[in-house]
Amino acid sequence: MDGTVPSLKKALNALDLPKEGDKVLAREEQDVSKVMDWASRTGTAVVPEGKGAYAAYGNPVRRPAATLSLEPMQEGIDHSAGDLVVTVPAGWTLAELQVRLRQAGQMLPLDPPHPSVTTVGGAVALGLTGPKRLKYGAVRDTVIGLRGVLPGGEVIRSGGQVVKNVAGYDLNKLWVGSMGTLGVMTRCTFKLRPLPSTETALLVEVPDWSVMSGFCRQLLDAPLEPAALEVLNCSSFNRLSGGDRPAGPGVMIGFEDEEQAVRVQEDRVTELVEAAGVAVRERWRGNGASKAWEELGGLSPHALDEKPEEKRMAIRFMVRPGQTVDLLREVDRLCREKEVPVMIYGGAGTGIGRAIFEGKAMSLESVLRLTREMRDCAESRSGYAVIEHASGPVREAVSAWGRLPAGFVLMQGIKSKLDPECLLNPGRFVGGI
Repeated sequence: MDGTVPSLKKALNALDLPKEGDKVLAREEQDVSKVMDWASRTGTAVVPEGKGAYAAYGNPVRRPAATLSLEPMQEGIDHSAGDLVVTVPAGWTLAELQVRLRQAGQMLPLDPPHPSVTTVGGAVALGLTGPKRLKYGAVRDTVIGLRGVLPGGEVIRSGGQVVKNVAGYDLNKLWVGSMGTLGVMTRCTFKLRPLPSTETALLVEVPDWSVMSGFCRQLLDAPLEPAALEVLNCSSFNRLSGGDRPAGPGVMIGFEDEEQAVRVQEDRVTELVEAAGVAVRERWRGNGASKAWEELGGLSPHALDEKPEEKRMAIRFMVRPGQTVDLLREVDRLCREKEVPVMIYGGAGTGIGRAIFEGKAMSLESVLRLTREMRDCAESRSGYAVIEHASGPVREAVSAWGRLPAGFVLMQGIKSKLDPECLLNPGRFVGGI
């Protein structure tokens, strides 16, 4: 909410709900319904929010808006361990949920960056995943039921609390990744996985980018089932290896399964490493492997740990998986030519990568030029480059989304039906939706 807008502050004062600074606090679904009914009657825009870690994601909201915090929504978790299903309020963080599920020997197979500040509702609304998407799939593959509130205050439900529950249109998928522009999610139901007994991760140093593509292809073609296979540039590799000498680029590959299955796959990777003339620099097991993946995800900035003077940026790339290595190599070359330190990583089997750099020593024009050139690298390969995190001036100067997706007209039509007054996150999503 823009606290400098007197009319908005006055309207909010008339709303009989708890507030904390600029935010309206929703403790239960009825509170969300009350806010959206009020917003519909007054024409007030609303920005749903969890902890606020992704406040710099997407375009700036194009008009004064009230912030609706779902973080207080904590009551009413329903874990059916025998069915491998959990229903959880939108305000829970992924880290809290994983701790709860681990007690029953289960897990939610989602691993976006910063799980301690990423809420369940935020992960679903933004469609956030991490390196283990390679094995476990996207958010839309895990969500089996949702409850939410439409812009007029109406409560709706889609899906259910059993895995095989879809008859007709699977409306869950409509909400996943919609960035809170269609409704406000209040509860999410997920299908779970048994907690793997063994987890391991290997960090493999590759001599140069010319070797990388072939080595990744060998790993993907081998009889392996990796949980993740990430390509790293030199800066990312050195951050994870903790070495005192320059190294990389490299590959980080992880396995999660029964101990014997993991051991067999590790042995196969060792054979491929020796045949390719590359080297394993680090090998983590158990909690060490989990922490290594968390450290990789932690390379990306978020709004709660941002230091304004650093002007950090994160750009996410999406291309066909076979083009991942080529794209990351091109982005790395581009940044080295401009002498811009950058950390780059991406999934060789998913086609999703990230580039993180600081713009504090760069003019706004230089940052925008580099962003355009990075975006060109992806779009020339029929891919996309989305600004995940940037400073205010950058977000005001360039669209976070780049070129429009093929289904944009359909997206516009759905938005106009569900939110004709454009009350939810106005202008923040792709194409100004």
